[in-house]
Amino acid sequence: MCNLKVLNFIRRIKSALALKVLTWINLVTISFTLLLAMLSACVYSQEVKFREAHATRGQDLYYTHCISCHGEALSGFDQAPALAGPKFFSSWQKASLQSLVSKMSSMPPDQPESLLQSQLVDILTYILWFNEFPMGHDELTDDPKKLNEIYFCIKEC
Repeated sequence: MCNLKVLNFIRRIKSALALKVLTWINLVTISFTLLLAMLSACVYSQEVKFREAHATRGQDLYYTHCISCHGEALSGFDQAPALAGPKFFSSWQKASLQSLVSKMSSMPPDQPESLLQSQLVDILTYILWFNEFPMGHDELTDDPKKLNEIYFCIKEC
């Protein structure tokens, strides 16, 4: 009888261990799948090019006018949307750069229309730089007509 209790106890431990191992394997599989999804969500645009100096000007403006709502990591707070990552990309997929600049012109909320088009484009270049869009040799234009012809061409790496 004692042997039977020990055997049942050992079987329960084996089952519990097997369940934990399967759970661990599932977690690793899910984590790996999510990591692959994140890596494949790397986005680039072949048409959007800007200079690093342009992004630096934009960063200064972002820190002055935007950081209090959108945060240092551009992840957004409360009502302020994220300006980086998957949510940002899904919101602006196939949109023109001018449509984002137009949206930005209503910011900051306490001073809408207070920034010039050129300043908004500077901030946009910082957002693009932060999101790892490729840099080029020319500054991004601040001409609304030309920005209306440039789209977020987001694709997988």
